[in-house]
Amino acid sequence: MRLARSIVCLGFAASFLASSAVPASAQFLVRPVWLQSFLSPGTDSFLTTISFGGLFSEENTIEFELRQFNGMELVGPSLFFYHEPGALPLEGSGSYLLHPNVPIAPNTMLAIVLGVSNPFHNIGVSAGDAASFANGALYTYTGTVWREEAYDIGDFAVTFAPTVAPEPTTVTLLATGLLCLCAIQHRSRRRRPIHKTSAA
Repeated sequence: MRLARSIVCLGFAASFLASSAVPASAQFLVRPVWLQSFLSPGTDSFLTTISFGGLFSEENTIEFELRQFNGMELVGPSLFFYHEPGALPLEGSGSYLLHPNVPIAPNTMLAIVLGVSNPFHNIGVSAGDAASFANGALYTYTGTVWREEAYDIGDFAVTFAPTVAPEPTTVTLLATGLLCLCAIQHRSRRRRPIHKTSAA
């Protein structure tokens, strides 16, 4: 069954609100709701942008956090955190763009976590087709565990930029300059006059 562009909205049950304590793995988010996982490239890189389809919430309480993810839980420290200061459209129209600009290790499974700073507010996402994003999946937080869904966030995309390594000639010039500075300093020390004091 295709879930193209259907709007998925969270309804919060009383039992879910009762278990809204912050899990140890979410150090910044008041209450995580969704996460979309994705895999980094095979080389060192910078994660420059993360984009979504329509997100919507009741008020300006939506938060984003970038973490490593092992398929069951968030691991490691927070790599990026952002609290949206403005209100998002209730109908989930339009796209949303983040600019983390953080260095990422190769072949690392990551997750952008969506949460709310007010546990009584809703947050929803626009859902795409099943497995529309090949290198990840959408998960919902049940209050105790992350549960994988059969679809991805609509229009989800990530952009990486390669880490620029210095050219060999640049490294050679830098090394030569450092050697010259050391040689100059050594010569200046050898040429310093020695002042002898005569015995009385």
